[in-house]
Amino acid sequence: MKKKQIKPTEKEQSFYVGVQNPADVRKTMLEASRELLLSLKQYEHLRNIRAQKLSLYSQYQSEISAIKSLLAKLQRAVPKHDMALLTPPKQKEDIPEQAIASAPAKTASPRASRVSTDHVAAMDEVTRLESELAEIEKKLSSM
Repeated sequence: MKKKQIKPTEKEQSFYVGVQNPADVRKTMLEASRELLLSLKQYEHLRNIRAQKLSLYSQYQSEISAIKSLLAKLQRAVPKHDMALLTPPKQKEDIPEQAIASAPAKTASPRASRVSTDHVAAMDEVTRLESELAEIEKKLSSM
């Protein structure tokens, strides 16, 4: 096979155009280039801010997931409790002495005394924990 040779039929003609006020045209071109560069600079700054935002967002998401897992672990470690035991004991009403004297003497069952001491111990524990929590919050607020 023979390769076809392409002969240029016409030579490209060079022509010149006269520019009126070349300094103004050059000044306009330079100003447009400067504005373009400023726009590109602002765009890059915006891209950097968005990248930082995404990295911080992913970091916060990982911290939140870690906190959630620790919270779930804490909830599994803390024993379940009966909220009825945490209520304060009811105040006894003033009973006249005559009613006490006429009523037959009841012996307290060992189970009832144990529940009341457990209840008191639970209340002491709750108040102790509340006081410790108040101290911690005080320290945090002072920081």
